[in-house]
Amino acid sequence: MNSELTKISINNPFDDAPVYYIRNTVSTMILAKELLKAERSFSAAVSGSVIAAGFQTGGRGRIPGRRWDAAAGKNLTFTLVIGKDIPGVKEFPLSLSAGLGLALYLEGEHHLAPKIKWPNDILIDRKKLSGILVESAGVYYLLGIGLNVNQVRFNGELAGRATSLKLETGREYDPLYELSLLLGWIRRALETKKKRNGIEERLYSSGSEVSFLPGDPEREEPFKGIIRGIGDGGFLLLEKSDGTLFTAASGEIVY
Repeated sequence: MNSELTKISINNPFDDAPVYYIRNTVSTMILAKELLKAERSFSAAVSGSVIAAGFQTGGRGRIPGRRWDAAAGKNLTFTLVIGKDIPGVKEFPLSLSAGLGLALYLEGEHHLAPKIKWPNDILIDRKKLSGILVESAGVYYLLGIGLNVNQVRFNGELAGRATSLKLETGREYDPLYELSLLLGWIRRALETKKKRNGIEERLYSSGSEVSFLPGDPEREEPFKGIIRGIGDGGFLLLEKSDGTLFTAASGEIVY
């Protein structure tokens, strides 16, 4: 196991699995994969394990080439290892279930009004607060989450397009305490039988016309469509200009 990883004592509703912290790393997702590969024999990374970092130098987004940029020590970046056999995990895309958990956390703990931008972002007043990345690793899913907590300045393409808990509430927070709260809400979201309804109630631009880029953003052209909800399997439903319904399994809403 990485010698710089420290096991910390915070409440983990995922069966009290271990929570690890590292001050600096390339990516918590990479660390999670290394932990699963190297330490499986003595259960260092069981289902529910968390690897959190104070700073990531190589955090990335869902689309290749995009990075998750966050100021050192200001935010929450972590990967949650989730067994595919945990109830509620396979019945709906994990990125959307986690998005619901994030939305419930922001509503319940901070009295904010988040929107779930399909398939993996959380917005407040059209500004990005959190991003989600999911990868498969054998019998596990790796759920990576970045949450802007105390950062107040964003550069480059995020300037004017990102926000944080501090910007929204005027308060400063302990990221690791927020982690313990957030894990509880993610667990609740996984267990609820009303995932689809919960997501649709908070769906960004529901009922409005958007520009949608299907599939590979390097190869496809965007089209206009009205968001009509979430279909079976977590697909995004868009009504095209000719009245037909487009079912999106991948892609992104351009905003």
